[in-house]
Amino acid sequence: MNEIFSTLFLGLATIPVTIGGVLFVGLVLHWGRGREQGLMPYIFYSTFLVLGLETMLSGRVLNQQIGLDGMEVVEVLTKHPLTIWLGRANSLFILFSACERIAARFLCSGPKSDIPVLLLVAIWLFFLTNVASPGFLGAHPKFSHECLYVIIASTGAALLYEQEGKSIIDSARNTLFVFIMLSAVISIFHPEMMFDMNYNHGIIPRLSIRYYGLSSHANAFALIISMFLFCLWHNPFCSAGLNFLGWTIGILSLLLTQSKTCWIVMVVCIIILSYFRYGTFFKRFLFDARRPQFLAALLIVAILLTGILGYITMFTSVSDKMVSFFSTKQGSEILSFTGRDQIWKIALQEWRRTPLFGYGLTIWDEQYRARIGLSYAVSAHSQFYQSLSSAGIIGVVGFMSYILLLLSAVVHTARLTKGLSAALFLMIFLRSFSEPSIMMDSFGPEGITNLFIIMVMATHYGHRPVTPPVTTIFYSRRSI
Repeated sequence: MNEIFSTLFLGLATIPVTIGGVLFVGLVLHWGRGREQGLMPYIFYSTFLVLGLETMLSGRVLNQQIGLDGMEVVEVLTKHPLTIWLGRANSLFILFSACERIAARFLCSGPKSDIPVLLLVAIWLFFLTNVASPGFLGAHPKFSHECLYVIIASTGAALLYEQEGKSIIDSARNTLFVFIMLSAVISIFHPEMMFDMNYNHGIIPRLSIRYYGLSSHANAFALIISMFLFCLWHNPFCSAGLNFLGWTIGILSLLLTQSKTCWIVMVVCIIILSYFRYGTFFKRFLFDARRPQFLAALLIVAILLTGILGYITMFTSVSDKMVSFFSTKQGSEILSFTGRDQIWKIALQEWRRTPLFGYGLTIWDEQYRARIGLSYAVSAHSQFYQSLSSAGIIGVVGFMSYILLLLSAVVHTARLTKGLSAALFLMIFLRSFSEPSIMMDSFGPEGITNLFIIMVMATHYGHRPVTPPVTTIFYSRRSI
């Protein structure tokens, strides 16, 4: 009798779900048909609103605990009920916006030749090998419906129209600027929420603090700041004062995060962006036979710097001091990649147990960290080891294929984006050596960054016919 009632209850419960799904699909089809300007560019506003509120309402107090080999324990925020429901509403908004773009693409009567097939193949290949495969075939299978939201959103991001490109970059720039400024203002009144005051593993002398901002971790905040600075470089504000404020607060915040990886990424990407913006100028003056003095000056400076470095290394006690430094605790932490080598050994052990499909998506969760006794190991701290441990050989092949296909998309879009797509690609590629930078399981900082990269590449993929942008109540050419 109980089984009959439970079956009847489940049957009745599916009725409103089915009706809601039909209404949702119908609304998407009605909204998306014939529209060339969608809602995808505006998902940044709602996403970072939720991320900021999660931190502000959590009552977080950063009191860093140190794990083995100096690795810091990442505090898991207690989510407020309001942010839980706002997060669900944001996921529905992103899902609706993506489905609307998919409907607009495949239901319109226009040509489909400008669809970036290569980009779509890369997205779905990574999802199938690094999310679906370990979720269903891993040693500990578990699959969340939230992962489906991310792949649908990624597909919608890859199907955006060319004229949406500017509004995407402007929306991301404006949102991240407000997010960073709000973090700076709150840090004045609640420094315990924004700063870790006992950080002793930085390389800036006499600076023992680390800036988390409104993000969950300093490395995630550094990623957000880097994306903002790239957008600001590509599409500056109309006001010179806002540009100065944006660069100032962005660079200072990035330095205070003490994220060494993002510092390296920023230097490399600024060089790339400078090449695409000022490449013609440098080529004209450096390789012009009529003006050899510029090239000669660079060569002389390079020779002098090389000579000084060689003299310091060979005829001073710097080498001895370096050997002494690496024998200390701080030096040994650098050689061990701040404790990451221990996590990588565990990742290899899990891969050897299940080499083909990996452990599963639940690796590095709270239960797993408690079992191995490493509370700070919230990830494999490398995209390669993350894929290897969670998805096995299949995941690594999918990750490498994704990188190669994304690199091919960069070749198609780098010049059209004035180097922005190349800088964003290098950002996730270089970060993948020390952090899992490609995530398709949530709409956190890493997930929304991947969506942004896909959007930028999709809206500049190849040479497409330019159509006049459609003005809506959500879009204005003059941003903040």
